[in-house]
Amino acid sequence: MNKKMKIGLLYTLIILFLYVGIYGLASFLDTYLAKALIVNNILLYTPLGLFILGLIDGRGHGFSIRVPVLAFLLFPLTIFSFGEWIWLYQVIYSLSAVVGCLLGALLCHIKNKSL
Repeated sequence: MNKKMKIGLLYTLIILFLYVGIYGLASFLDTYLAKALIVNNILLYTPLGLFILGLIDGRGHGFSIRVPVLAFLLFPLTIFSFGEWIWLYQVIYSLSAVVGCLLGALLCHIKNKSL
């Protein structure tokens, strides 16, 4: 497996954990702690994780659409967790990945320009 495929697989696993894995962990917790984890995941952890993942990818490779596309395409897996699809979350999560990629690409450009 080449390096790009390994990185893509790692990104996919991280996004899957943000979308589905945390809900699996919540099933082992106390009810109130599980609810807090789920709400924090929806509102904070997933957008922040996708932003950071996009930032890392953009910083390393310049602007790449890989992370936002993975974030967009893997989101329907949450339908199995919740039994419903909330398009607003899909848009917000994808946009946070795009913004992270753009900021990472900007940092990459500034780094290359200063060298």
